[in-house]
Amino acid sequence: METDKEPIDYVHKTKNGGRYDTRLILKIVREVEAGLPRIEATRKYNLSHGIIHLWMNKHGSPETLLNKRKRYTKLQRRTVVIAVKQGRMSVEEAKVAYKIHSTDLIRTWIYRQKNDFYIPNTLEMTNKSKKVSGFNPTVLAESKLKIEALNTMIDIAEQEFKIKIRKKSGAKQSKK
Repeated sequence: METDKEPIDYVHKTKNGGRYDTRLILKIVREVEAGLPRIEATRKYNLSHGIIHLWMNKHGSPETLLNKRKRYTKLQRRTVVIAVKQGRMSVEEAKVAYKIHSTDLIRTWIYRQKNDFYIPNTLEMTNKSKKVSGFNPTVLAESKLKIEALNTMIDIAEQEFKIKIRKKSGAKQSKK
């Protein structure tokens, strides 16, 4: 058993295969789980940050693996931001619904993405849908009459001035 007074020198790497001693690996993992910062462990044992990260993933306790920081894709962040900005849910509700650990994280996403893209709020969306759904048959009839009048004017101008105003469909383009 290891004590603070008599540290055991573990072999950093064995001669065959270049692997670290399992006792050393487990000792370092226990120290990091007990609160030793990983950067300090890299200095103390002259190891890379990556190897300690691998050891923590492989030999760490389940609690250590659960506390691992989750990464969110751009689509996930955008979905949460849109839901909050449109008023479909509060920041707290989004935290619970999307299983995000912190409301501050959501607020940071909102702050960072406020200039990245335009998100219409629900009031603007309802106003636009009312305008579109408010179909007016008289406006359509007036538009058709204007188009017919303009076509007639073009026909008369082509006859009077003996020039083609309308382009032929599929006209050939000059080659350079």
